[in-house]
Amino acid sequence: MNQEFYRRNRETVYMTLREGAVFVACSGLPVHRTGDEVHRFLGHRGRGYLTGVQDAHCVLLAHRVHGEVTGHLYIPGT
Repeated sequence: MNQEFYRRNRETVYMTLREGAVFVACSGLPVHRTGDEVHRFLGHRGRGYLTGVQDAHCVLLAHRVHGEVTGHLYIPGT
């Protein structure tokens, strides 16, 4: 998918934010199967739908202030 697809998805969500609202979408964490084995990681589908990023520990944060929405994608280690 191209960047335009994800940008449109974010804009659709951002349009629903009220003044002063904060939107947070976390990717989730890998689930342990046993002490030394984890299930294959699948990030939260909602956040992936908005960003296209499937890495663990990522967070999409957006907020509306004075009618303008600002969004940030936090990716650990970058």
